[in-house]
Amino acid sequence: MSFKRKNTRKSFQALIAGLLMISCIAPYKAVSAEETEAAAFEMKKIAGYASGAAFDSGGTEIVAYDWTGQRAYSTNSAEKAIDIIDLSKIGTEENIQRLDRVTVSEFNIAGFTPDGITSVAVHPSGQYIAASVPSVPRTDNGKIVFMDLNGNPLSSVTVGALPDMITFTPDGKQLLVANEGEPATDYSVDPEGSVSIVDVSGAISSLTDANVTTAGFGEVTIPADVRVFDGLPAASTKFPSVAPSTPAQHFEPEFITVSSDSKLAYVSLQENNALGVLDLATKQVTEIRSFGYKDHSLPGNGIDASDRDSADRKSGIIDIKSVPVLGMYMPDGMAMMESGGKSYILTANEGDIREYDAYTEVERVSKRSSKIALDAQFYKGYADQAQLDTTLTDGTFSDDGKLGRLNVTTASGWNTETSKYDRLFAFGARSFSIWDAATGAQVFDSGDDFEQVTAGLNPDYFNVSNSNNTKDNRSDDKGPEPEYVEVGKIGNQTFAFIGLERTSGIMVYDITNPADVKYVSFITSRDFTAGAAAEPEGDVAPEGLKFVPAAKSPTGKPLLLAAHEVSGTIAVYEITSPAEPVVTPSPTPTPAPTSPPTGPVTTPSPTPTAAAATEPREVAVTADQFAKQLSGLAAGSDELKLDAGKLDAAGVAVLLPASLKEAAKSHQKLVLVVQGSTATYELPLAAVKWDELSQSLGTEAFTLRLEMKPAVKAVSGAIEQAANEQGVKQLGSALEFSLIAESSAGKTVSITSFGGTYVQRSMTVSGTVNAEQATAVRYDDAADQLAFVPSLFTQGAEGTTQAVIKRTGNSSYAIVSGSKTFGDVQTHWAKSAIESLASKLIVSGVDAERFLPNQSITRAEFTALIVRSLGINEASGSAAFSDVNSNKWYAGAVGTAVQAGLVSGYEDGSFRPSERISRQEIAVIVMKAVSFAGVNAAASGNDSLAAFADASQIADWAKQAVSSAAEAKIVEGSEGGRFAPSASATRAEAVTMLQRMLKHVKFIN
Repeated sequence: MSFKRKNTRKSFQALIAGLLMISCIAPYKAVSAEETEAAAFEMKKIAGYASGAAFDSGGTEIVAYDWTGQRAYSTNSAEKAIDIIDLSKIGTEENIQRLDRVTVSEFNIAGFTPDGITSVAVHPSGQYIAASVPSVPRTDNGKIVFMDLNGNPLSSVTVGALPDMITFTPDGKQLLVANEGEPATDYSVDPEGSVSIVDVSGAISSLTDANVTTAGFGEVTIPADVRVFDGLPAASTKFPSVAPSTPAQHFEPEFITVSSDSKLAYVSLQENNALGVLDLATKQVTEIRSFGYKDHSLPGNGIDASDRDSADRKSGIIDIKSVPVLGMYMPDGMAMMESGGKSYILTANEGDIREYDAYTEVERVSKRSSKIALDAQFYKGYADQAQLDTTLTDGTFSDDGKLGRLNVTTASGWNTETSKYDRLFAFGARSFSIWDAATGAQVFDSGDDFEQVTAGLNPDYFNVSNSNNTKDNRSDDKGPEPEYVEVGKIGNQTFAFIGLERTSGIMVYDITNPADVKYVSFITSRDFTAGAAAEPEGDVAPEGLKFVPAAKSPTGKPLLLAAHEVSGTIAVYEITSPAEPVVTPSPTPTPAPTSPPTGPVTTPSPTPTAAAATEPREVAVTADQFAKQLSGLAAGSDELKLDAGKLDAAGVAVLLPASLKEAAKSHQKLVLVVQGSTATYELPLAAVKWDELSQSLGTEAFTLRLEMKPAVKAVSGAIEQAANEQGVKQLGSALEFSLIAESSAGKTVSITSFGGTYVQRSMTVSGTVNAEQATAVRYDDAADQLAFVPSLFTQGAEGTTQAVIKRTGNSSYAIVSGSKTFGDVQTHWAKSAIESLASKLIVSGVDAERFLPNQSITRAEFTALIVRSLGINEASGSAAFSDVNSNKWYAGAVGTAVQAGLVSGYEDGSFRPSERISRQEIAVIVMKAVSFAGVNAAASGNDSLAAFADASQIADWAKQAVSSAAEAKIVEGSEGGRFAPSASATRAEAVTMLQRMLKHVKFIN
């Protein structure tokens, strides 16, 4: 395989001379690249978390981040748990606090003995988390446990043996599990490696094993140079029950990365030095690719191959040079990026060894020195065979100061014709690589950068291990051992962050152009000041990395979270780059005076500011106070009002007693109205699932914490950025409305959904708002854009406007206003409706200039519109229709609409998404939407149909809906008094009916 290495290394004397030191929490140090590059990139540690675990017991390994709650979730092998960590105060506090610790014993899975937790992932929407749990023994099938954000189990499913890594697809519809399937150490059991695909498109609490499909690797053509260990291991006197494994058993998935369109998954088969390609539509492995081998005999690909290359052969020195060895890439962590319309895979080329009681493949070169006769065709760094043959007599393979100490594999390189090893294969490539996802070709490899850079920056601790500070300790093995790679985009630049497990640090590269990759910096927060004889201190052995973009960061700057396995700590690095300034908006400049505008105008409130770091002001309502107010409720009234006072910079939290549950039973229509100075929360007590809360909390004695407060920085930043990208202006600050149940023991459950009940909240913004152009919105993380929320606007006191928001869940909301139009609607009869719903982000054009109002609309398109207009969270996946593939853009909307009872399919099991939708079909769907919104449809029978000359042509199944829609003025006849029930509806007609429906149910003005 060919690759390019441009501008990645210059003279390291010049590099070191140009180093720029960056400050971070003492006594750690961080170092950057040349001064010209460092000026554009600064990375420093600003906070840390300590798990409290003993050294080298796995206190932190994999870290996941939930930007909606500014929390991290970290696997803790020492405690067989997940640590839930508060990141909301980083930037102001250096020591990160743990909120909770959830152990495997709390999962209570019947008939299953858990061994620990190997990985954790947060769903893209931030609604829940998942964790992989191997079994005891690990050769049995494991489990995936789904939990809410507080760690309360929701469901579990069975997957393959030793689930070791999990990830959600970008669209949130599937969870992928790398089942490593390692053998028992005596090879009495050797399960097949596989990938489990969990369909998470439905309700997570209802998941069963029927939602799991497992894909193996036994039915795919295997390239000749993929390591499958044919005939190994062999039975022996000590291990008589061993049987040679099949290729399917030899494949052991290590890591999974997914294409941005969620169509393909790429699976690292580490021990096999191969990559599996998984089609997520067919749920089958379609290809296995060999990574090939790295020729360490070439200049720029050198390694330090010995830990005893000093003059006395008792210790190590720095000696990076070209050697006649081939490196097996064997990546652990992987990531994906896109550039120039192409997809690329990044790999951290760690290396791994099959090493069990019944079989081990590792051996030092000196042990086989008499059996080596290398073939020059494999080593391009040698001019010819004669030059390579000099290595047979100069001690290259027997001398511990040369290659004698290097660990290589016995499983590859043996030439049966010569009875010699014609190749030597070392574990790992001591680098990271970039590969073309479509072809598998390597487009970049970092060569020997990792050893050259660390040797230049920290020569006294070159190639140390994560268990000691001994110089050159790991040179005979895998050197700095790249473990994990993470990709982060900052402004217009894309960076790769590679964790070096042994050396303990992060390499950073600018990979914006994969054909012109540039080394940027190296940072470590490991503390070497104690000296070579001491146990390592500081942050040791990065195992998992997580990049947090500025828009979702608590500090408003990009962050990198690095979980360090050996020290049991998490380092939080903050990144400053001119490519992306801190997300702290400056005040909106005052425009110069202009002529008075004509027509409605929007007077925006000041540019939103970041949320304060302090906690919301608490207002406690005791059971006695609540009972007194309830008894004083006026006859016939269903509203009980509580005054929460002023909403200051941190917001307000109203603490409500458990007696609300009893009040909900005796006053079934009671609505608790919590009024603040600029926001109101109207909570129908019947919308709260009281019994489920009691069951989740394990007690009847709990309080409700109702909060109205400024949205956290990550959310407000994401809303502001999305508003700019979608061409609307944010009016005022984003507010978060939340409801949390908490037991006396401190266990909490966040109430994020009220089922089918629309709950009202209100926000006040400054100025006069044009209700035709403004709307409430929430940030849809999965789609990375703002989503319409039903909202009404009324003029308030002192030049303010009140927005009443209606939605079936809790979230953070903002008010935006736009003025969208299209060139082809300027003289169209539906111009007003199209522009209004486009400005409210409900409908969009076929492009920026055209709406095509007279074009027919399809069933899929209208289904997506109805879901969007009701403000429903679009579920992952789709309904079970034969012609609705889960990877189609409309699949989630169709599934959501079916669950809500808005649409249905045909008797043959199809949905026919691309068919044109008729006017009578729209009437039926619209009236179902009216009912879903909680408004009674008109019930006057078929009398309203008399107005239509072609009423007899209306299908029986549509007559009631058409009649009700006509009475509600949602549908009207065309010229000649005809309804034309079977005629295809145009985009303009659909938008007009949609607007009338939204006004009828009071979802818009």
